[in-house]
Formats: sequence, C-alpha cells, structure tokens
Amino acid sequence: MTFELTGVQADNLRGYRSTYLPIDRDVSVVVGPNNAGKTSILRILDWFLNGVDPSVFKSEWELPTDVAEFILPARETKHRARRLTLSIRVLDGRAHRKYKCSKDGVAILRLNVRLSPYRLAYLALGNPSRKESPRSDANAVDLLTRLQEALNFFYVPSFRDVSSVRFKSTLKNAYLSRLVNKVSHHQQGGAPQEYRSFKRQFDSIKSMLERFVEPLWSDMNGNLPRGLAREGAISLNCDTADLVDVLLDKFSLKVSTGKHDSSLVQLDELGSGLQSLLDLAVNQSGAQQSNNRTVLVVEEPESFLHPSAQRVLTRSLLSRNGVDKVVITTHSPTVVDESGFDQVVICKDHHFYFPKIDSGARVDINTALLNGKGSEMLFASSVLLVEGESDRLFFEWLRRRLAEHDASGRMDKMFVVDVGGKASFAPWIRVLESYGTPSDRPISWLVLADGDASSAVRRAFQDAKYTLPQPVLEKISPVAASVGGEIDQWVVSIRSLNKTAITHGVPFLLAPVDLEHTALSSAGAGTLQVIADAASCQDSRLETVLKKLGSKACERNDSAMKSPWVRGLIAKTLPGTEISSDVRRIMRYWGRDLLSSDEMNKLFKAL
Repeated sequence: MTFELTGVQADNLRGYRSTYLPIDRDVSVVVGPNNAGKTSILRILDWFLNGVDPSVFKSEWELPTDVAEFILPARETKHRARRLTLSIRVLDGRAHRKYKCSKDGVAILRLNVRLSPYRLAYLALGNPSRKESPRSDANAVDLLTRLQEALNFFYVPSFRDVSSVRFKSTLKNAYLSRLVNKVSHHQQGGAPQEYRSFKRQFDSIKSMLERFVEPLWSDMNGNLPRGLAREGAISLNCDTADLVDVLLDKFSLKVSTGKHDSSLVQLDELGSGLQSLLDLAVNQSGAQQSNNRTVLVVEEPESFLHPSAQRVLTRSLLSRNGVDKVVITTHSPTVVDESGFDQVVICKDHHFYFPKIDSGARVDINTALLNGKGSEMLFASSVLLVEGESDRLFFEWLRRRLAEHDASGRMDKMFVVDVGGKASFAPWIRVLESYGTPSDRPISWLVLADGDASSAVRRAFQDAKYTLPQPVLEKISPVAASVGGEIDQWVVSIRSLNKTAITHGVPFLLAPVDLEHTALSSAGAGTLQVIADAASCQDSRLETVLKKLGSKACERNDSAMKSPWVRGLIAKTLPGTEISSDVRRIMRYWGRDLLSSDEMNKLFKAL
C-alpha cells in the first residue's frame, strides 16, 4: 500500500494560528525573514514523522513536558483547537473506507491536543467534531504507522557541523544502510554474491577464532576434580549482523581538498562550508538510496557557502536526483536565482503564500524577473518600483540614511527595484500581485514614475489586470494634458493625482515633473553648490543645476549629466530640513505598512 503526503496544516501550534503548507509540488523554495515561520512547521513534521512512536497513541497519551514546550504556542489561544493535520493520498482504493478518504483518495490524519483536565494528545481521522472522543482512533494510529514506514522524511537543519551528534548518527546510518544491503541476505531467491563472499570470510574467521580459544577448555578441565565435567566446547555466538554492529563505530571518513592536505584530514578540520556540504551530501545520498517515497527538506543550504558554491548546490538539490520532493528554506537571493518562479513560496507572519500560475509563458517571464534584483525583492516587506537606476540610487541612499536612525530595523525591510523604463512596470506588478490576495499581500508595493509617465503607468496597470478606481483615472487625464505646459500647473495636477491615489489606497504615485525637480525643489544654496560642483556646473542656481541634470522642468539640454551616481549623491547630501514634501510623501507611502507617518517624520527630523 502506497501513501503520499500532500500537505500539512498547523492550528495553534508553535507560532502558528492557522496555516497550510502544501507538499504536493516537486520543489518548494521558501523565502522569508527570520522568525517568519519557515522552520517551525517542518520541525513539527520531522518530529511527527521521525520522532514519535505511533504506539504511544494507542492509550491516552499525556504530553511530556519537552513535547508540550516544543509544539504548544507561548501565547494565549483562548481555547481554540490545537492540532496538526496531515493530508495523505492513499493509492490503494481498498483502504479508502478504512481511513475515511475523500472521493479523490485523500485521508485526513489529525494530531489533536487538549489541555484540560491535563495535556492530552490523540489521533483521529477526517474533519474535527466537537463531540469526538479524546481517544485515538485505532485506524488513525495504523495510518501514522504505515505512513512512517512508507515515507522517508529527511530533515536537514540549518546548523550543519560534522562534530555534531546528529551528523555522526546520520553518517553511521549511511554506513549501516550500505553494509546491510551487502552483507545481509533478505532477498528472495539466491543470495547476492557480496553476501556469499562475506559469509565465507566471516565463517573462516569465526572458525579460526574458535580454534584459538579452544585450548582454554582443556586447561580449565584439567584443573577441575576428575569426573566432574566430561566434555566442553567454546563457540563464538555471533552472526554477520553482530559483526557489523561491533565494527560500525570504527569507520572513519577522511578527505583531501588539495595539495595542502593530500594525506587526508579528519572531517572536523575542514572549513565550515565543506562540513555543511558533507552533511547535505550524506542526507542526499540516504534519500537517493531509499526505496520509499522521499521528501528531502533542507534548511538554508547557503550556510557558510560562497555564492558560486550556493549555485552549484542549489542546482543539485533542485534536480531531485533520486528524490520525490524537495523543500528548501533560504535567506539567499542566490538560491532564488537558481529557482523557478513557480517554485518560490513566500513566508510571512507564519503564513505561506504560493504563486498564482497564469500560463507557462508567464512562469518563464517571472522566473527571468526573479534573477538578481528580483530575487532580493522577495525578501522585502515593501517594494518601490521606479523607472531607472538614477531613481533607485536616490531612494536607496535616502532609505539607508533613515535606516541609521531606525532602531526597529523596519526601514531595512524596504527595497527599491528599477524596472528599466516607464513602459516596463506591468511585469513587475504581475509578479508581486501573484502572491496573496488584494486584502492580504506578503509584500506591499508602490509604483513611482516621472510626471510625464501617467498614461504609460495607466497602461501598465491595465496590462497587469489591476483595476484603478474611477477617481484616480479621472485625475490622470489632467496630468497628461499638463505635460509640456506650465510647470506650476503640471505640479499641481500631479499632486492632486497623488492625493487621490493615497486616499483610495492605490499603489501609484508620480514624481512632480521628475526625480531631479522633486528631490531638489527645497534644496538650499549650500546643497545646490555641492551638486553643481559634482556635475561640473558653473552656476549653482536651482534652474541651472536642474538643466545640467537634464530635468524635464527645463529646456532640453543635450549636454545634460544623466549619471546615476549624481542622484545618489543628492540623496546623501540633502539635509533633513531640505528634503521636499513630495519626497517625504513618497517615502511615507512606500513604508506605509511598516512605519506610521509620525514614525517616518521623526526619522526625517533625525537627519
């Protein structure tokens, strides 16, 4: 009978209120900040599938203190149900009724925890009922037993050290697995050649050892009173399995990494990165050797590794060589770079967000976007999408300055992406909108474009299937009509559009005229002089500096200095009192889900 684990749900266990993690994909790459809940559910699964003996549930099982501290949340749950629920596909139709399977052959196995009158755990099948008995269902215990037998769940934690007890145990089990396959005879039919050869050698050594000690009986008998003992024989009471057990701890693995250690060295003398790789390698080997369905779970494969090694290792894991399913948790954009969009899962606040897949072509597009800057974007909580590198440098440097005064660290959860032009926002919007729902996104985002890009951005939202409210649409037309006209009127229409967008919660703002005008509109004479010197501009008046920088607020300047680094210099140079109200509005709206307006204003005052 074959069983397949397809999903797990945790309700009021560890840090989870209620979350579901599908395990029906071939590959899942889970990203998210520290303490977001990536690890907890996998550790619970490891305990349930590898650490607990199903027989304990046959009678009322009071949770031991260490187990209770491991699975129960530290917070108050107000009498809400605490349970772990596994979705298990049962491929033998004859067992569907026994395990209360659904029409598609999926059984629901529940570990339920009750705290009154004492901490009690029991197993049940199917959906929960208020009237169910707090005693384990015999068929539920049987299902857990069979699942553990049919599924190998290899869990590799982020801490990987060859001197750890866990690694030594894993390596010892790997030795044992290879030896048992060769020196034990469990196959039907004829014995394998390796077993026959080993058995002959073993019997010869056993016979030899018995002959060596045989004189001992004669010596002993000669010292006994006559007639008290007539015969005696000494035999070596062991078989091949006993010999394997005795010798198992005597194996020693040494390796060489080059000329400097060509004579081979002990594993604990290797670097941390190679120790981590060895740990992963022995677990991968174990998964590949298994005849059962296998799930390989690897926490943070990037630990201690150079980016190039991360890439090689990630490709190896994603290939699933000999493994049915792979689950990876990571903090590394490099690991995400090697993954496909359809494989990447975002974890935030103990909740998992899987990407919505529109088509194969869209998967390819999104996978391309999630390379480089896109892969790092997935680790942020709020993303600012801008037209180009100049915009990115300005807002990134300003964010860094504010972050220096943010003790909470929330400013470091904000990230800027340049999309490559005003016509290139749509694909990025679609990536971000593919995770979660309109009322529950793991990453908030904001589109910021120059004042002449209102029509292009409107098309981008249409292409991304994001419906803009009518009041916002009505404000876009006056902005488009103002382009090339009076600057003051243009600025007024843009600010009116921005106010309406913020009122309706639309993630879309325009920079009044452009970045240069927006950034320097409140700059003082000293700041303008610094920027003028950097841009080799002889005149430090605002209009002259803007023209030198190629601002749309001025006539076309063919010799304009468009170097992005100058925009970054502006962000690093501007005193807090000279940061324009428009820039402040953009920053506050960008960080709206992380800091309040008052908190952001305090950071500006600290500059």
